[in-house]
Amino acid sequence: MDESNTLKDVIIPSIIMAVIFIGNTLILLIILHYRKKLDLSKCKKGKDKVADETELSDLRMIG
Repeated sequence: MDESNTLKDVIIPSIIMAVIFIGNTLILLIILHYRKKLDLSKCKKGKDKVADETELSDLRMIG
């Protein structure tokens, strides 16, 4: 009986937390990867890091 409780109370939650942690890490890495890609594409087009008025108005509409 004790082994069953250990499995249910300790091992399964540990596995679930590990899966969630790894999933969140992968999502973060994907976001950072595409953010770098977007920054590089803006630099290739010759855009500055400073946002122009249209970008600011778009951000105001979203927020």
